[in-house]
Amino acid sequence: DRPNLKLPIHVRFRLEEIFRAYIFGLWLSVLALSRSLLEYCLLDNLHKFKIEPNWQDRDGRSRDKKLSHLIDEMAEHLPGIHEPMSQLREFGNDYLHPKKTRMSKEMLFRRQEDAFRAVEMLPEVIEALYQGKQES
Repeated sequence: DRPNLKLPIHVRFRLEEIFRAYIFGLWLSVLALSRSLLEYCLLDNLHKFKIEPNWQDRDGRSRDKKLSHLIDEMAEHLPGIHEPMSQLREFGNDYLHPKKTRMSKEMLFRRQEDAFRAVEMLPEVIEALYQGKQES
């Protein structure tokens, strides 16, 4: 019942890679690739919402915005996907940059469940970003 959506080839390749990683039980890869795809899709669609990917520092140098800032800015236009975008980012950060804590070590045992959640959230986020209406 989903509308026919033409995704760019780079997005389809990345999605295919994530699904294959999931099928083969590569949970950490799924989580890392999901965060990467989120960032790719956000950057690919910022122009439609007139969101700048950079900011100017005090010296006038252009700096890339953090993914969390891009998510927050996109959520102003697509509030329904703020939570899934934030969760995908957190999964990637938590698993790619673990802290030396007991909780961080115990997270490793939830990686399959988190990978499943990531695979569930990705289509909703990607569809919203690519179907989102361009501002006039």
